[in-house]
Amino acid sequence: MAPGHADHISHQLGASVPTDQVESIAVDGNGAPTVLFASTSSTAGFKPSYSPDGTKIVFGCFKPSNPSESVCVMNRDGSKVTVVVDDPSVNENMFSWGVTPRS
Repeated sequence: MAPGHADHISHQLGASVPTDQVESIAVDGNGAPTVLFASTSSTAGFKPSYSPDGTKIVFGCFKPSNPSESVCVMNRDGSKVTVVVDDPSVNENMFSWGVTPRS
């Protein structure tokens, strides 16, 4: 995103997307979404949440062929996707960076 560009990440999908993906959209809703983590036949992403400083995004990630969900983190531009939690016995859900303490 360009410096100063106000955006947020979307939990919604267009009708043409077969499964969940992570998109960035302008706060005012104008313009086309930017796909940060694309839905493919082998991967999907869901329930994204920005880090408190806005530099990272935590989200659920999984392979549609495997119902076990993992936790992934990526840079705000969609680069450097990393799986940080992958426990096949647990379906991770509702991702959060935690509470930001008051100054």
